[in-house]
Amino acid sequence: MLFIIYINDFPNAVNLETTLFADDTTLIKSDESLQALELNVNQNLKLANDWFTANKLTLNVGKTKVMLFSHRIVTEPTNFTINNIKIEQVGEAYKEKFTKFLGFHLDENLSWKYHIEEIRKKASSGAYILYATKNLLDTKNKLGIYHALVSSHLNYGISVWGDSKTSYIKKIETIQRKATRSIVNGKYNAHTEPIFRKLKILKFKDMVDQGRENIMFAINKKEAPIGTQKLFQKVDPSNRLRQNNLDFEASFTPDDIIGNNFPQAWNKLSDTVKSLRSKLLFKKQLKDLKIAEYKSEMNCPPDCYICHYQQ
Repeated sequence: MLFIIYINDFPNAVNLETTLFADDTTLIKSDESLQALELNVNQNLKLANDWFTANKLTLNVGKTKVMLFSHRIVTEPTNFTINNIKIEQVGEAYKEKFTKFLGFHLDENLSWKYHIEEIRKKASSGAYILYATKNLLDTKNKLGIYHALVSSHLNYGISVWGDSKTSYIKKIETIQRKATRSIVNGKYNAHTEPIFRKLKILKFKDMVDQGRENIMFAINKKEAPIGTQKLFQKVDPSNRLRQNNLDFEASFTPDDIIGNNFPQAWNKLSDTVKSLRSKLLFKKQLKDLKIAEYKSEMNCPPDCYICHYQQ
């Protein structure tokens, strides 16, 4: 706490957007010109270094990284420096392909492929433990393992990365289905929708939606952090959109995951659900509504290979 207070005025020392978390500092700047960006950032890095020196702190240049986020592939060489020491750049063309930020693995295209791969590894370990113990533990204990070692990894930041490339997401969905089959001692290719319903577990896509709906609930109640609150704009009551049950404006830009998908997730909810006051009740009712839509049994044709194989 004392350290946080000590560095609290650092954002005033630079003319960049800053994010402070414990002893990690992130500086953010955007510009259409790479040359102008480089000049501006280097000037501010000098200001940052001066602030650290004046406050008897040391800036570890070796642990400092720079990453360029862009819609296009940036091939031009860059020269971001601190005390004439070049900062290591992170990206597909460099030694380090991604950088870690608050538990996320970020790549320069925000494709989330490295983050999802990390999630896949962790969730796979949990799924393997469930498989290894499927005949040793009861359902209650296996559900505990699922929530601790599989679901917990999937849920972290899912509302942001959950709409990534289909090929990445399919790997996660496959692991989740394997885990649920192990909980009920099901066959390796058993239909999983009835299992999700029986265990009252949300499918991955529904987990994504609920994550966004929970955030928008806090936004609607004005209980979210100010920075998050400012990302969304309420619809004017006199606007025709409000007459169509739309509470928040959506950008309708495919690349704008937050400005587009988050408001849409909230707007499609019924007024009855939106009006719930308790966050716990809101989450429970939403989950119950989603699970109620899952089939309790599959209405498969007589020649369904999966059903026939399990008999």
